Amino acid sequence: AKASVPDLVLAGHTDMAEYALAWCQHCPAVLSGGSDSQVLVWSLEDQVTTLAESRAKGRGKQLQPRHTFRGHTAPVEDVDYDPRSATGSECCSVGDDRSLLFWDGRSGSSPTLAVKEAHGDDINCVIWNPHDANVICTGASDGTINLYDLRRLGAGPSQKIGEGMDLGNITNMQWCPHSATHFASAGDTGALYVWDVSRAGARDAAVESWDTYPPELMFTHRGHRAPIVDFHWNSHSDWTIASMSDDGSMGGGTLQMWRVSDLLYDTSPGFLAKISKVLEAEQGKKNG
Repeated sequence: AKASVPDLVLAGHTDMAEYALAWCQHCPAVLSGGSDSQVLVWSLEDQVTTLAESRAKGRGKQLQPRHTFRGHTAPVEDVDYDPRSATGSECCSVGDDRSLLFWDGRSGSSPTLAVKEAHGDDINCVIWNPHDANVICTGASDGTINLYDLRRLGAGPSQKIGEGMDLGNITNMQWCPHSATHFASAGDTGALYVWDVSRAGARDAAVESWDTYPPELMFTHRGHRAPIVDFHWNSHSDWTIASMSDDGSMGGGTLQMWRVSDLLYDTSPGFLAKISKVLEAEQGKKNG
């Protein structure tokens, strides 16, 4: 077989870059973080020669980063773009130094904003709300999830999500593409949690005292038998998720595709009226 020749090699990291990677939504820019504690941004528009010329020479064309951000003191575990970024230079990152750092290539190579000791352990995940650019969530190895308001970073997290639950080592988080208030998280426990941040801190007095789950927990998927290594929301099918677990000695990886029941999220008048008719019909059968 012929050797595989990449179209483009994004060069610049001096150590492994295993986990942190993101695309800009509005321009051809790629964001990465690595064990060298650096955050790099490449613009695909910076390539000078054609891809065909590079492939003809039997090697991928190397592209140097447009921005090199330095500020972390330990490996970078995750990165994400500001959903408003039109140039690919506005982003954030988290890492094993327990810091949440914000960057803007127009302001130089140092962080523009920073939250030090954002968690009590390594921070593995950061997600920037694509529907509300003021909202950012971080997840850590100590099983904590923090929600930050970009306008009040100095005050610490505006909400602690899932407080009191044993969430284990959190390795994956993603915002729902169809909702400004819902995101999901997963990790070593093998469970995938769907959260509604609009209900954080809103304990319902009518709920029985035995219900100790936080009010923002909307749904838990427990179909996996091993740690969930990755998952993804379907951007074309509402509330549909694909999740993958590393089952190891139990038979390799397992891919599951599932959908959250509309009974949990649909509050439209038409749906509620439909449910009411079904309940009335069932009640009529019992009475009959």
